[in-house]
Amino acid sequence: MAENQYDLMIAGAGPAGLTAAIYAQRLGIKTVVFGDTPGNLHLIENLTIFPGLTDDETGAPFGSTVFAQAKKEGAFLPMTWLNLLSHDGEQFMGVDSGSRQYFARTALIAC
Repeated sequence: MAENQYDLMIAGAGPAGLTAAIYAQRLGIKTVVFGDTPGNLHLIENLTIFPGLTDDETGAPFGSTVFAQAKKEGAFLPMTWLNLLSHDGEQFMGVDSGSRQYFARTALIAC
């Protein structure tokens, strides 16, 4: 598989996108995640709405942990925005904020 070719392209580096990347990588699905990692989690003061977290969990440490976990699983996180997403009938093509092209069989919008 080419360097810029992935099985899954995820637009959104918040909890949904990073969680999807973690599980995709565990299944052997080569994944790239676009967004300002770890999303806007650092702005959240209390994460009681996310399953499994305690009342005193804040966004910044949680975001750092999930980001590190996705990276450890092998997801590629270029720390850029996905500016363009198109499909040619066979695969998706994404162009990031640095004008680099990425290709994937599947795309997920996680916002």
